[in-house]
Amino acid sequence: MKRFSIKVFVIATLLHIVGTILLIDAGFAELRAMKRAMETGQPEESFLWLTVWAWIWQPINMVVQYYRRHHPQPVIHATSLDQLMSVWGPGDYFLYLCLPWSVVVGICFGFIVPWFSRWRHRSA
Repeated sequence: MKRFSIKVFVIATLLHIVGTILLIDAGFAELRAMKRAMETGQPEESFLWLTVWAWIWQPINMVVQYYRRHHPQPVIHATSLDQLMSVWGPGDYFLYLCLPWSVVVGICFGFIVPWFSRWRHRSA
């Protein structure tokens, strides 16, 4: 029996990437709703589900985002590396972590699905 399924890896990775794109799109919908609420003076819609789902779907990105929001950067003298890092905006790390996290999820499913399949057939 196989220990790793490439087919499951590709499917899980692609599904996770699509889900991430849908989460990003929902984030833009939240911004549009907030803008509309500010323009009209009406109460805005609740998007609490978006935050909960983001913590489930992208936990590493959310931890980094939380840490960067609540722990300000220390003042450091400029060096060439610091100047390079200052080019990145405060939210650019999110995009650099999305694809690797999707690949990690795909790898996990690539190992878990064949293991679970073997375990199920062994117990039957």
